[in-house]
Amino acid sequence: MLCLPLSLLAQHGSTSDKSVGIRFMDVPLAKALETASVLNKPVFIDCYTVWCGPCKYLSSDVFPDKRVGDFYNEKFICLQIDMEKGEGLEIAKKYEIKSYPTLLFLDANGEVMHRDMGSRSVDNFIKLGETALNPEKNSASIIKKIKNGEVTAATVTYTLDNASRNIKLTIEWLDKLFGDKPEATWSNDELWPVLEKYAPLKSKYGEYIINNKELLNKIGKTRVEFCVERMVANFYNMEFRELGYTRIGVEQYLENYNSPMVDRAFLRQKFSLGLSLVLQHPGDQAAWTMWFDKAAAYYKKYEPQKAPDFQNIEVIIQNNKPDINYIIATIQSTKHEYAPLAIQAINFTVTSSLLSKDKVLSQSAIDSINSGSEAILKNCTLDPLKVNNFAWALVSHPQRDKFLQTARKLSAYTLTKGDSYYWLDTYATICAQLHQFDEAIKYQAKAIESVKKQDPQKIKFYEDMLDKFKKHETVF
Repeated sequence: MLCLPLSLLAQHGSTSDKSVGIRFMDVPLAKALETASVLNKPVFIDCYTVWCGPCKYLSSDVFPDKRVGDFYNEKFICLQIDMEKGEGLEIAKKYEIKSYPTLLFLDANGEVMHRDMGSRSVDNFIKLGETALNPEKNSASIIKKIKNGEVTAATVTYTLDNASRNIKLTIEWLDKLFGDKPEATWSNDELWPVLEKYAPLKSKYGEYIINNKELLNKIGKTRVEFCVERMVANFYNMEFRELGYTRIGVEQYLENYNSPMVDRAFLRQKFSLGLSLVLQHPGDQAAWTMWFDKAAAYYKKYEPQKAPDFQNIEVIIQNNKPDINYIIATIQSTKHEYAPLAIQAINFTVTSSLLSKDKVLSQSAIDSINSGSEAILKNCTLDPLKVNNFAWALVSHPQRDKFLQTARKLSAYTLTKGDSYYWLDTYATICAQLHQFDEAIKYQAKAIESVKKQDPQKIKFYEDMLDKFKKHETVF
């Protein structure tokens, strides 16, 4: 086994001091490649920008995960580089990085092994690393196949992912792949993911997805509906111009499509897109009322048992940072039935944004996080996954002792919404940090029962945590 000398480690700089999660080296790319050569490991680069929402999600919810850290720290030399300053400008130009986050994997010579874009879950992020290491599936191997003229699901996917796509180009490549294949094969494990990701609404492929009732049984209703939402969103927001529609024309087309799935997706788009328009005039009471009415049109027709999810209001407010008090006052003045839910979503954004792992929090910030969380939990309707992530961020924070009781209350809320092993594991971890090990053992055992039903291949991780709690050990 080859060991890296201490002198070389010093030369290559330090890594981040996180006890779990990915350890990003604070060194130039050239030094990382040198280390990669010595250790016979590829380099992984998180190519991010400070304003990118999905980049922030990866940094706060995926990179700190222990399983992600264990995998990436063992398999890769990891860097995290801002593409809009310093060396990042040169890297972005050299590797033609135009979308963020771009997840770049290089061999020790600096050649691209694999690349992908966008945020993803913990499990899918680990799968991404596995694909990068697979010489039959990574980008480098697919490029060779493309140069050899091979038309496969993998080559078409890679081509469309990395081209400046338009409808004409998309249909051209779909025709190459699907043209000689009977429709009965379009829903198989190889071909369906291509349609799911790229089929345009106004095409024979879109019609196949919407009108083929057998898909609902074979692929599943949720997955098909999500695909239709993507097609409608692309058509409503971008493709209509290429096809010669006006904004009024595209709305009339979608209203008359005569498909419940298209209608559902269209109403959701109007609701989602409307918020950015409202925030151009945040003091306009009528604009807020109209937006709430669009939300009501969707939720009362298609999800009457569910409280509206105002996640999009959180994302836009987090990125634009408008005058929060002014917006809340305007929302309250509408007296709309959805106004309290929107205010709750805003308060959650404000409270969670106070948490920062990059600096020591003041007592004022700590108090605001704790009191804001208490307020959020009153008549809470927030997505439990979102609340769970915030509870985990609190318990994994360097100043976690200031937040443990609050984290426990937030986590307890999620347990009223279901038995996800993620939520049960979070609650058990918090109990362990509070040295309430009997409770930790009880809920970790429940997490194991849940993971057996929902995702059995992950069971070892949860069993290892249970062993820790039985030894009265904490995670952090």
